[in-house]
Amino acid sequence: DLDVRGGGSEEGADGDLWRIRRGINSRLPHDISVRSARILPPPPPGGRPFEPRHDVATKRYTYRLRFRKKRYGVDGNTLAICCSGPNTIRRARDPTDIWICPWSLDEGLIRQACQALAGRHDFSCFVAKVVRREKDNRIDLRRFDVTLRNDFDEENCDHGTSGAIPCDAMFTLEACGFRRRMVRLLIGFVVDIARGVQCLDDVPKALDGTDASAKLVKQAPACGLCLTKVFHKSGSAL
Repeated sequence: DLDVRGGGSEEGADGDLWRIRRGINSRLPHDISVRSARILPPPPPGGRPFEPRHDVATKRYTYRLRFRKKRYGVDGNTLAICCSGPNTIRRARDPTDIWICPWSLDEGLIRQACQALAGRHDFSCFVAKVVRREKDNRIDLRRFDVTLRNDFDEENCDHGTSGAIPCDAMFTLEACGFRRRMVRLLIGFVVDIARGVQCLDDVPKALDGTDASAKLVKQAPACGLCLTKVFHKSGSAL
């Protein structure tokens, strides 16, 4: 949903704004909708008009995925169900905006990887190769955290596998701007660490900005990604 704010009101003097909202929504895909529209006040004398692209202070992205927690049996080996792929944790009514991860993940490593990547770094290795050298990729990733929630149905749980229950993860990332595919590449790298393909010691390598180190980074699919909020310098938020 997109909430476009400013002065005026759809129900007040500018009551016909609902017609604009209707017209925009008639041309948007069903997973995007304008909830309200407002007229922005004119700029002060000598000032410039509001520019939604260039007046951004912070953007917030979220990414949703479901995974099987990595657990070990008495013999020290990973439980077989942990390696069973997405078809043991998907549901018929799953939303389309979630990645059903095919690998079991260590939730502790997920948190540690997010913490290690947050902050101001050269994120060139997390930018699409075709545009990697077009801009300065030193970005302050002000927020990169994750919320984990057990997706557990005790009545329908496989007996003896409660230690390997599914888990929903919601990643939240905030920065003044992101480069092309940056969020998906960050999530993909965190997942690779949490499943054991990469390790935490690889984080400094991935932040050195070289093309050689960029080979360590693989991107997550687009299905779990959402731009959830844009904060502008005026203090308004979309």
